[in-house]
Amino acid sequence: MSIKPQVVESNSDLLTANMCTFSFVNIKLESPNFNRIEGLTRTVETVEQVDGGSGLKRKYHGGIVSYEDITVVRVRDNSVNDKLLSDFVTSYIETGKKEDAVMHKRHHGRIIRTVEFIGLNGSSEQLPSYDNTSAAGEEVTYPMQVDWWEEIWS
Repeated sequence: MSIKPQVVESNSDLLTANMCTFSFVNIKLESPNFNRIEGLTRTVETVEQVDGGSGLKRKYHGGIVSYEDITVVRVRDNSVNDKLLSDFVTSYIETGKKEDAVMHKRHHGRIIRTVEFIGLNGSSEQLPSYDNTSAAGEEVTYPMQVDWWEEIWS
């Protein structure tokens, strides 16, 4: 019995099967095509106390949980999404208005992870270096601070 390798008919088949989508609650992006979402990290403060009798250093929960900044990266395609994301950054700069978002990670077409983000601020929009020798698309980076995020288990 021989096993044939799976053939991917097109890039869209692969993207649909293993895509990570990121969408805002109040910003209606049309088929957002984000390339990467980075920095999903949460940490808790740790307090250390040395036990004078034994000399052991004990570590305790400090009570403060921090959610690190995330970075969302996409290739600019001159769609309405580019304008909406730029407007999101401008809105935060001018008014301080934050947005909420949700991320879905799929594997073989099935959602395997859902994360809700509360209180994202779009304080920055980073344009790429422009290099005439590169044929790559224009990757725009959106670093965002987040109040907190929560994984939703289904």
